[in-house]
Amino acid sequence: MTNGSGAIPGSTIPYMHCVADRAVVLRRLLPLLLLCLTPVSTPALAEQAVRLQLHWQHQFQFAGYYMALAKGFYRDAGLDVTIVEAQAATPAEEEVLAGRADFGIAGSGLILEHQKGRPVVALAAIMQTSPQMWLVRADSGIFTPRDLAGRSVMLSTSAGAELMTVLRQEGVELGRIKLPPLTRNGIDDLIARRIDALGAYVSSEPFTLRQRGVNYRIISPRDYGVHFYSDVLMTRADLARRDPEMVRAFTAASLRGWQAALADPETAIALIRERYAPQLSAEHLRFEAETLHKLIMPELMPIGEMNRSRWEFIANSYIKLGMTQGPVKLDDFLLPEDNGAAERQRIVQIAVGALLLILLVSAAALRYARLSRALRREIELRSARERELRAANAELEQLAMIDQLTGCWNRHKMEEFAAAEIVRARRYQQPLALIIFDVDHFKRINDRHGHPQGDAILDDIARRVQGRLRDGDGFARWGGEEFLIMLPCTGLDEASLLAEQLRLLIGSVRSLEVGAVSASFGVASLHADDTLEKLVKRADAALYRAKASGRNQVEREDARSAGGPLFRLSWNENFAFGVSELEHEHRQLFTLSNAVVDAIEENRPTEEIQNIINNLLTETASHFATEERDMAAACYPRREEHAATHQLLLEEAQQRFAAWQAGSLSAEDLANYLLRSLLARHIVSADRHYAQYRLGLPES
Repeated sequence: MTNGSGAIPGSTIPYMHCVADRAVVLRRLLPLLLLCLTPVSTPALAEQAVRLQLHWQHQFQFAGYYMALAKGFYRDAGLDVTIVEAQAATPAEEEVLAGRADFGIAGSGLILEHQKGRPVVALAAIMQTSPQMWLVRADSGIFTPRDLAGRSVMLSTSAGAELMTVLRQEGVELGRIKLPPLTRNGIDDLIARRIDALGAYVSSEPFTLRQRGVNYRIISPRDYGVHFYSDVLMTRADLARRDPEMVRAFTAASLRGWQAALADPETAIALIRERYAPQLSAEHLRFEAETLHKLIMPELMPIGEMNRSRWEFIANSYIKLGMTQGPVKLDDFLLPEDNGAAERQRIVQIAVGALLLILLVSAAALRYARLSRALRREIELRSARERELRAANAELEQLAMIDQLTGCWNRHKMEEFAAAEIVRARRYQQPLALIIFDVDHFKRINDRHGHPQGDAILDDIARRVQGRLRDGDGFARWGGEEFLIMLPCTGLDEASLLAEQLRLLIGSVRSLEVGAVSASFGVASLHADDTLEKLVKRADAALYRAKASGRNQVEREDARSAGGPLFRLSWNENFAFGVSELEHEHRQLFTLSNAVVDAIEENRPTEEIQNIINNLLTETASHFATEERDMAAACYPRREEHAATHQLLLEEAQQRFAAWQAGSLSAEDLANYLLRSLLARHIVSADRHYAQYRLGLPES
């Protein structure tokens, strides 16, 4: 091994091309020869006791450490390692900082401790993306992080920093969530409904629910742009300074263990069941191994790889959300690169001894040539490795910006894009518009047809919408079934027109299982003092009005406020299809609906208004039933889809009626929904199609 000058590291003796004077050489090298004969102490001669604190129960999540111990990797490094399972709610990093353990496993929240000035050091990130997620029952009514407000959530606030980040990002204060004490049987508490949500690992708890036949839903931070490291091997700063060679030896042996565990998971599974967790089935551990493999990404980059710029991104994300303060300084957080003084000393001793032997047989030139070739190969291999690492990091950074389900941007990428576009719009005095939309009745789609079908619909919609946008537009999945579009150089009118086109486009999405799909849209444009938060808030308010007015429509920020002018129905040719019995019932419903408007405008007693609305809903349900029997008799091919629409409309009407009775919805908004969506829009669309079928006419 040589340095850049062709000298042996740690020595001033150059490699020789020939041996001119063997005696002179021997006299000069005799002291080094004696040094080579001096016994060299190595860590393997006296094993050093080391304690590794896990942050959860024994399972495949820690398989690399079990394998390193079982295969003797720690022993080869001169270490006597004890692996300690988590027994209490005390985080592993606290055990390390208190001196009760030498190494621990932590989440990406470790950087928060560093930013507080605590002496923690990150050594290796086993998982390149976090397995943390919320686990809820499918019947819980919880679909997004915002739904956790007021609910009972079992969560480790230290290990679950990614989950805390999403809560902050979604505007859910921790004080609005009930946090029961963390237990070892959180999954049983969830099944028994003692808690509403559980902070869990995607690699473990879902398997338990599946085995017990409990339907569940996952809310993943990755869907909200939180793409952080996890299961970070760490130590304390004083140990890293005092014994860096031991720390590096432990880290290297642990990573060897992880390589062995991922290369031969069946052996690791047998080891875990025999020595650590006999209560876990092999099937459970295989599920965990396959899931963790995708998070560790060994094909993409070396196990344990940590990127300085990515740690800076994680820290800045926490700073942005007010979870810590800057500036970010990573010098004491990451272990300095190995200077390898002791190791190089041993290499020098071996190299000098070998060189002396070579010199004695006059083969120095050949040795030099061979070492030179080896060095060139090493340089080439290192260069290739660096290129692979750069490519892998670039691919990982790309993954951190993309929503894995739909392929469009995630929330973090959109926030970066939007910040730049807002600055650009102000600088050049150009318009900027924002569209926010979500899929109508998406909860029902998931509940009735399953999450895979819901995911397929979101993917289909995203691809269709992306195909209608310009190259310079921004398009992101904002969270759940909600999407956001940012339109540079676009005014409010133009954006509203695009939103209407997209509404019609999404209306063309159909599947055999679900039928027709629709979406509601809110549109806003940039004002002089706007931030992204203000712009999104106005667009979101418009979206809410679109939903309150019956869904499947576009509202813009300058639309009427809730509780505005009442809508009346007036019979005209648009409602006349040539089927007399249907038209007769439709006219009766028009009369009843306008009676609701009259009662509200005349400010009649609430009980009277309630009776009039009840009468309208009863007659509407009766009309729907008559219509469905007529469709069956006519063998209408879309009758099941039509009947499902009837059911959805009536359910929505009943919900709004209840909201009005509870005082959370104005009478004007309720009436406008009944007239516009329950009757008028349904008659001119779905009923028109049926009438054309009855009359043998092509659909228009």
